[in-house]
Amino acid sequence: MKRRSTTREIGRGILATLAAFGFLLAMIAVAFFITGWLYTQIGYTPPALAAHLLNALLGLLLAATVVYVLMHTPGAVRRSQELGMFRPIVEALERIAKGDFSVRLENNQPMGVVGTLAQSVNAVALELDQLEKMRQEFISNVSHEIQSPLTSIRGFARALRDEQLPPGDRERYLP
Repeated sequence: MKRRSTTREIGRGILATLAAFGFLLAMIAVAFFITGWLYTQIGYTPPALAAHLLNALLGLLLAATVVYVLMHTPGAVRRSQELGMFRPIVEALERIAKGDFSVRLENNQPMGVVGTLAQSVNAVALELDQLEKMRQEFISNVSHEIQSPLTSIRGFARALRDEQLPPGDRERYLP
C-alpha cells in the first residue's frame, strides 16, 4: 500500500515537472512569435545567439507575468485567506513546542478540516498538560522519597567522622 502511494506521488511529481517545462516552453514559443513580429516591424534581425537569448528572457518574463496574474486572482486570494485560518493553529503549536500546554484554540468551525484540526490541537495540549502535571508530581514524590534516606546517610556520615565517637558505637554503625 505504501509503495503504491509513493509511486503515485512520484508520478504526480513527474507530471508537475513536465507541465512546468511545457508551460515554460509555450511561453518561449510565444516570445519567439512576438520577437519575430517585432523584428519584421522594425526591419532588423539581431544575430542568432542574441535572438535566442532575447526569446528565452522574454519567455521567462511572460511566464513570470502569467504566474503573478494567476496568483492574484480571486481564487488565489481565497486560498490565502484559507491559509490565514491556519495561523492560530500554527501559533498554538509553536507555543506547545515551547512547553506552554495551557493553549486552547477557539473552534469557530466545528465542521471541516480546520475545525477538526483545532479540536485535535486542543486534545493534544490537554493531554500534554496532564502529562506535565503527572511528571511534576512524580518528581516531587521521588524527591521526597529520596530525601529521607539521604538525610539519614548524612547523619551517619557525620557521626562516623566524629573523633569522640567510641569505637564500639562506630562498629555498630558500620556493617
